[in-house]
Amino acid sequence: TLTVNQALQEIAENELKRALVRTGGTGGDVVIVDPRDGAVLALAGVRDGKPATTSTPMALAYEPGSVMKPFLVSRLLDMGKATPNEMINTENGSAMLPGRKRPLTDEHKAAQMPVRDVIRFSSNIGTAKLALRLTPREEFEAMRDFGFGSYTGVPYPAESRGSLLLPARWSGSTQTAVSIGYEVLATPLQIALAYAAIANGGELLQPALVKDVRDAQGVVVYRHERRVVRRVLTAKTAAVMRGMLASVVDSGTGTAAELATFDVAGKSGTARRSENGRYLDGRYNATFAGMFPAQAPQYVLVARIIDPRGTYYGGIVSGSLVNGILQAALATRNSALDRNALAEVAKAMPVPVAKPKSEKALALAARDSLRRDSLLAPPPPKAEPAPAAARVVVALPFTASKAVTRNERDVRPVPSVFGLDVRQAARTIYAAGFQVSVARGSSVRTRPAAGTMLRVGSTVQLEMPRMESAR
Repeated sequence: TLTVNQALQEIAENELKRALVRTGGTGGDVVIVDPRDGAVLALAGVRDGKPATTSTPMALAYEPGSVMKPFLVSRLLDMGKATPNEMINTENGSAMLPGRKRPLTDEHKAAQMPVRDVIRFSSNIGTAKLALRLTPREEFEAMRDFGFGSYTGVPYPAESRGSLLLPARWSGSTQTAVSIGYEVLATPLQIALAYAAIANGGELLQPALVKDVRDAQGVVVYRHERRVVRRVLTAKTAAVMRGMLASVVDSGTGTAAELATFDVAGKSGTARRSENGRYLDGRYNATFAGMFPAQAPQYVLVARIIDPRGTYYGGIVSGSLVNGILQAALATRNSALDRNALAEVAKAMPVPVAKPKSEKALALAARDSLRRDSLLAPPPPKAEPAPAAARVVVALPFTASKAVTRNERDVRPVPSVFGLDVRQAARTIYAAGFQVSVARGSSVRTRPAAGTMLRVGSTVQLEMPRMESAR
């Protein structure tokens, strides 16, 4: 049994397709992780309008941009080298920093801002200046501790470890570049697990794709258990950072991900895209990493859109994608959400205050009320009293009708899968109460045939054509 939630997987795939149509992007990725135990709940990848041939959220690394900023800032807070309210000189949005050939710029220009606003408004200058408080080795260790440049431990042979150069190979600009998400390659899964560490109180977890394994008799021989790789933050710093990330969605660069009913936390990232070592004009990776709900996260979501047309900012493009996924998940019954826990952190909806009415308005309301009363249907007639119990005569010998045995109740017909693809057919058979065994054939059909009566839990062989199998 996989950890992937079927409903959430379909939501991720459908919302990603809609986002690509809406933004004109050439591809994208979505990964959703449970930050409490590392379970991978959904993985979706599209390239050139088609489902990717590999799991791109695990297999393809890229320069993610500003979604990386919270990790170094978190380490600085943990080390006592920065405080949330400390003012940073952001030089009105343009600054030449040591080792750089070009000045760094900010979209949100300000003379200075506190550290919490460096995150909220995604200041490149503020983040780079904070990173220079660390040695190259300390910065490398911080990024490595959050899992970058290393395999996550997920059981997927094509997983990419990304790229994080050793400090000995850094150029003069690498230290500031890494702090804002350049000169480092990460997969969406690595990013999701790093944010999960902030969400769960500071522990980097090993991800899981397999929930449990059972033998032929149904006995559990393996069950996923939470596995901590290392502690990367104190619980106190993680809580402070969650508050900063909530302000990003509330009033910063990620307002497109905001929900009316629950607080969402997250961080946007907009990075120029490169090919063959050169950055392409007008090509971007738009990323948003989110936590839901902000107070006690049950999801960590990472969404990426490749080469969006027109608006390309991650907070708008991918933040809207995360918003759509969350709305659909809230509207779906079995989307791996603890509804009782959500009820405890739901936003209080403001009750509109009724405006006082004028005497004329009150008179009109009274008149309309009388008119409505005159249109009401007459009350129903009083029901006749129920008849009293009567004597019943039973002819002997008494023969009871045949009782339905338990075995008969447990027997059901094999459903028809005519006209369905393999995925739909498998779900139909599972929903009918049977197990599924897949085999190759000439068409999508079942053995035994549709209509055959089988005991619930029996295995139905689903044949699929070679083209379906390859796909």
